[in-house]
Amino acid sequence: MKYKIYTLVMADKEFSQDLDINNGSNVCVFLFHGLSATPYELKTWAEKIADLKVDVKVPLLPYHGVDSDLLCSVDSADEFYEWGRNYIENLKIKYQTVIGLGISLGAGTIFDFLVNKGGNLDAAIFLGTGGFAAKELGLLTWLVRIFNLKTIKNPFINEFDKLLVPLEYYNWKMKNFPKVPVKMLMNALYQQKKEGINEKLARINCPVMLINGTAGLLTNRNSVKQYFEVISAKKKYGLVVEGATHTVHKSKFNEQILEHIIKFISEFLDSKESKAETESRIITTLKDD
Repeated sequence: MKYKIYTLVMADKEFSQDLDINNGSNVCVFLFHGLSATPYELKTWAEKIADLKVDVKVPLLPYHGVDSDLLCSVDSADEFYEWGRNYIENLKIKYQTVIGLGISLGAGTIFDFLVNKGGNLDAAIFLGTGGFAAKELGLLTWLVRIFNLKTIKNPFINEFDKLLVPLEYYNWKMKNFPKVPVKMLMNALYQQKKEGINEKLARINCPVMLINGTAGLLTNRNSVKQYFEVISAKKKYGLVVEGATHTVHKSKFNEQILEHIIKFISEFLDSKESKAETESRIITTLKDD
């Protein structure tokens, strides 16, 4: 798979470079960011996960980190998926234990590795997954097809960005990423549905954590429960965030979500070290008291 070559403006390099925290561990947790995002947005999460004394890597996804023109030039989500497979397979050569966390497009990339590429991970964490869409997505799909829309205004920037990242980064993202490739997204979701989402989910047998909001178009409010009905993993942990959109981590529950993620990783590592097999199905809801 060939990717377009691009260069980064030096002033923006801080926002667009890979994050790599090395603790000399044989355990690696990698984080794949979402569409139009960068590793910079996950810097705090990466640092706190690294407190578990594991290595943490947050790579920049292809076509990201420059501007919307480059991002919207991508032809198919398969380009991200193929890149993701190569990245994960290289990690599995270097580490004894590999845990993947993906957000939106990043989650889809890990999902594809597990269910389409025959890959496996020691544990997987998905945030803002697609698959079981909200009813309103049908209208967007119809508009995309009728008007042959290839891009739309970037819906993944909200008021919580200002709270989670420095204003300088927020302004840079608002300027450089005003749009995203909607046709590519719709085609990926359609292909996933066409090929049978239930059959694919049944192939996930590693410990898994799912985190979705209840107010997004790409997933309905019961998606975590629906996923758990067909995922074959013995250890399943779900987190439902009331009122959060597709970018579930960009909500007022950002810190609480991270606490649950760290707990999931920590418990998994403890059970792996003690060689104790665990079987559980837990769904927790985060909401205002």
